[in-house]
Amino acid sequence: MITPQHLRQLAVVYIRQSTEEEVLENTGSTDFQRTLAEIARSFGWPESQIQVIDEDLGKSGSSIEQRSGWRRLQNMIDADQVGAIFVANISRLSRQVYDFEIFRLRAALHHTLLYSDGRLGDPANLNDAIVSQVTAMVASFVAGGEKNTPGNDSPTCPAGDASSSTAASSDCRKNTDREKR
Repeated sequence: MITPQHLRQLAVVYIRQSTEEEVLENTGSTDFQRTLAEIARSFGWPESQIQVIDEDLGKSGSSIEQRSGWRRLQNMIDADQVGAIFVANISRLSRQVYDFEIFRLRAALHHTLLYSDGRLGDPANLNDAIVSQVTAMVASFVAGGEKNTPGNDSPTCPAGDASSSTAASSDCRKNTDREKR
């Protein structure tokens, strides 16, 4: 899967944690993500061809806004500078299926490999694409679940008419009333 062309290009380790609090309190995650450079070395990339992008530490994956590292990675892929991207898991790239799919298509177009969740894949390969898409959907679902837990500011009501007489709608109205206070 790894060709001499990939090894002539950069191996990019992309590191991200969602909040500043996580960066300060969960240093083990950042340390673990940095060890992905060792994986790149084990696949044959020399130290001079391994680059770490960590400027998105403390920035949520729920949006690509305000993520300069994400934009820089995209630009590097477009310039055919990247042979492979190394991330701890798909959610480090994005928690939005659409954003991840655009990323995956860009990587496939430029023959950029993706190492995630302990496996190296080719975004242009149908089987690898399906695995990464399902993983991205799970990341998006988990992010949505976190937003809709009690105590968060996000609405907890399902889409539709909150005035129907079902018990779920009754709970929805109670949550909505509490949010208005």
